[in-house]
Amino acid sequence: MPFQTKITLILLQSIDGFIARHQNDDLDWGSSQDKKIFAERTKKIGLMICGSNTYLKMNPKSFEGRKTIVITSRPEEIDKHVDNVEFFTGSPKELVSKLSKDGITEAALVGGGKLNGAFLQEDLVDEIYLSLAPILFGTGVRGYGGNQLFNKFELISNEIISPSLILLHYRKI
Repeated sequence: MPFQTKITLILLQSIDGFIARHQNDDLDWGSSQDKKIFAERTKKIGLMICGSNTYLKMNPKSFEGRKTIVITSRPEEIDKHVDNVEFFTGSPKELVSKLSKDGITEAALVGGGKLNGAFLQEDLVDEIYLSLAPILFGTGVRGYGGNQLFNKFELISNEIISPSLILLHYRKI
């Protein structure tokens, strides 16, 4: 089997499966511990992949110390407000193929929900780091885009970070 870049999905989610209350959510419900985990994990990996809405909502500080690829159908409409950012207009499968050919060993997929779902539909996600916050929204933005999925993972580890955060680590089986 030819080499393929490992894709690690990193997300914060409510216990009812939402990554945001609505499209313009500022994620103020996320904890400082989760932000620290996100920064450490994505800097260690060195490359983040996100959609254009996620890119536009993230604090520019979130991009420091790692390269970012933004998957978008409208790169000409997006202000490149941070350094070390590249725009890509292909499919998730095309991006992983390009990264693999470039010798990139791992990339962190960081949202949004539609993009996470697209990577999962193409069976491209190898691991998941899921920070679970003890909050219920009832409605909101799904972490996997609301797509019909059937991906199997096994739990590698779980860690209680604080009384308000648990980190679950899964690997594709």
